[in-house]
Amino acid sequence: MNIYIRKQNIDLFKYLSDDSVAILTQQLVSQSIKARETVFDCGDKLDYIVILQQGELETISPGGNEVGKIFPGEISGEAGFLDASDALFTLRALRDSQILKISFRALDSFIAANPENGARIHAAINDTLCQKIIRITHKGEEHAEA
Repeated sequence: MNIYIRKQNIDLFKYLSDDSVAILTQQLVSQSIKARETVFDCGDKLDYIVILQQGELETISPGGNEVGKIFPGEISGEAGFLDASDALFTLRALRDSQILKISFRALDSFIAANPENGARIHAAINDTLCQKIIRITHKGEEHAEA
C-alpha cells in the first residue's frame, strides 16, 4: 500500500510537489523517435529512465515477442535504476513519439539532496513495476482463454 497521494501526471513524478518537479524538469532531455525506431536494445547498459511524453512504445522480449506497451506519462528503464542491470528488453516506438530522458545520475543527486523525495520516487517506481506485472499477467490470461 502506498502512503502518498498522486499529484502529477507523469508516473515517475506522480508523488512529488510542483517545486520538486520543477527541479527535475531542468534535468530532462527531449528526444523525437520515429515509428519503428529503437530507443534501447535488450542488453544495452542503461543510464537513464525514459518518460513517454507523446506517442506509443512497445517492449519486446529477447525472443522478439511484444511483452507490453508504454503510454504517455508512463516510464521505462526504471528497473535498471533500481538494480543497475542492463536492459532486459528492447524498447521501440510503435508510432512517431516524443520521449524525455532523465539520467540515473540526476535522480541520484535529487534523492541525495532530499531523502523524502527519494522515498516518493521509489514509491512511484514500485507502483509502475506492479502495474506492468499486472498488465503482463492479464495479457497472459487473455491468451490462455483464447
